[in-house]
Amino acid sequence: RRTRLIVALFYAAAVALWGAAAILVGVGSVFFVGLALVAAILAWQIFTLHPREPESALVRFKANHWVGLALTLSMLADWIV
Repeated sequence: RRTRLIVALFYAAAVALWGAAAILVGVGSVFFVGLALVAAILAWQIFTLHPREPESALVRFKANHWVGLALTLSMLADWIV
């Protein structure tokens, strides 16, 4: 019943902590553009999740490689620029 809310809270915490870590190490604004993309991917996962369908959760879990790729590219882009 509260699956989406709980997942959203964990995703929000993850994005906030990634942002806080980025601030602590002094990254630039390029990283935060990428972090916004990460947040958008995670929002898509929440809004399209059907909690009563196990295959729905599996598809979203497998899509998390895009989150990792976006974070990595954001860090690299910020380092290069």
